[in-house]
Amino acid sequence: TVNPEAPELCSTASIDEDCDGELNDDGAAGCETFWYDGDGDGYGDSDASQCLCGPDEESGYTAQQSGDCDDAQASINPGKAEDCSTAEDDNCSGGTNDEDAVGCTPYWTDMDADGFGLDDTMACTCTPVAPRDATVAGDCDDEASAVNPDADEVCSDEIDNNCDGLVNDSTSVDASIWYRDADGDSFGRAELTQTACTEPEGYVAT
Repeated sequence: TVNPEAPELCSTASIDEDCDGELNDDGAAGCETFWYDGDGDGYGDSDASQCLCGPDEESGYTAQQSGDCDDAQASINPGKAEDCSTAEDDNCSGGTNDEDAVGCTPYWTDMDADGFGLDDTMACTCTPVAPRDATVAGDCDDEASAVNPDADEVCSDEIDNNCDGLVNDSTSVDASIWYRDADGDSFGRAELTQTACTEPEGYVAT
């Protein structure tokens, strides 16, 4: 069973069945795939593999997983997290500075360019990419630049101008002061007031 035409067997690790001077031949019966790992990070070059009885430190075929996109840098492999501080494809995903990379910034879509984005449009990216370039959320109408959390609420329309969930409420800049008139004589108490856009029940303007 030992001669130049005999098959090399992984099950007999101490015997050179095919007499080639090697005990860990590529393609031996019972072999496993190992990839060339030039940087020793545990991930091998997808284009360089051998079927061996075990890892071969001398030849560099030691990795049991492939996918390394830069086998000269141990800091780059599929097991790494993408990092905004580098220009490389750290995790070998096929792109650089992926969404949710380490050091990313939350950005929201801001179609009306008022500096506020819609709450449900957030993505954590390394750089802003218009229209997802707002660093603050809270916009309730991303098609109207005059409507945002920094805007003044006004009584003259039926719009929630400042995105607080209320329309024409007491925060309106042009709201009036009304006085409590419990006896209905059209004159109110100066110290009992409400601020509102329209006359509340039981209140008067004087």
